[in-house]
Amino acid sequence: MEIDIRRLTVKKDERGFLFEIIRKGDLGDKGFGQILLTAAKEGVEKGGHYHLRKNEWFCVIKGEGVLNLQDINTKEVKEISIEENTPVIVHIPPRIAHAIKNVGRGDLYLLVCTDEEFDPKDADTFPIVITQ
Repeated sequence: MEIDIRRLTVKKDERGFLFEIIRKGDLGDKGFGQILLTAAKEGVEKGGHYHLRKNEWFCVIKGEGVLNLQDINTKEVKEISIEENTPVIVHIPPRIAHAIKNVGRGDLYLLVCTDEEFDPKDADTFPIVITQ
């Protein structure tokens, strides 16, 4: 399973911090779909699905989560810890099932970028239970 995880460079000064999450070049020849923010309460898992066409990029903005991934073809499983203090961007390609669980204290905020806008008539979202 090929999952691209890129550590983000955090620029800090007396005013606070900044880190660039995703740039046009990160999308390659893929188009821009949408950006969304989702939150998960303590202990809650969200996701549990895969896409046949859609690429997604995940970045935890606040909190601590465990991202569970499974290749729907090979059944290979991978677990990735992602949290606000060591920001990364995780590229999840099509055919990789994904679910994120809030394992920290307080709410988990996850920023998601996609290369395809959500269309309720053609959602390209298929539920699955990721097996460990």
